[in-house]
Amino acid sequence: MPPGQPPQRQWVNPHTWVYLEAANGTVWALEGASVVQLQRRGWTKEKLKAGDGVETIFD
Repeated sequence: MPPGQPPQRQWVNPHTWVYLEAANGTVWALEGASVVQLQRRGWTKEKLKAGDGVETIFD
C-alpha cells in the first residue's frame, strides 16, 4: 500500500479509528469522534476509503 493511505478504518462506537501507513512503514492509529458526532458533521464510513490519499499534520 502506498504511504499515507488508510489500510484500515473502524467505524464503531464509542470512537472511530483510522490507521495510516507512513512513508517509513510506521502505522499510526488515529482515534476520532463517535460515529454520531461525525455523521452530524457530514461524514459517513464511505467518505474515507482504503487507498484514498490522506495528509495528516501532527502538532
